Amino acid sequence: MASKYSVSLEKIINEFGFETIYLPCDASELSITSQEVSRPGLLLAGNDKYFDPARVQYLGFAEFEYVKSLDKEQQLECIERLFSKQPSVVIITRSLISILRMSTIRCVPLFSKVRQGSGIMMR
Repeated sequence: MASKYSVSLEKIINEFGFETIYLPCDASELSITSQEVSRPGLLLAGNDKYFDPARVQYLGFAEFEYVKSLDKEQQLECIERLFSKQPSVVIITRSLISILRMSTIRCVPLFSKVRQGSGIMMR
């Protein structure tokens, strides 16, 4: 029987050099149980049929541009849709106040990718 994948969030932070924006508790107490990384564009647009909250969620330029194209109410609905699914962690490349607020409300770890070329999407 194959063992289930699990790695501490603390190890991921250290390996990839993420800047911690919000943590609901100590990173050593949290685990990532999926080796997959997802860009949640479809979820942000309203389709949550195949969303996997165990995956690391990575919001890059395309996701931010989509959210910015919406009016303020739609932006909040979009961000709430993502965080209401309780993803294991969200990594952002840009800043939106509504993301920080929703991260703390839903107790979802939030990081920023600050080190260029860390390759989180390619590992």
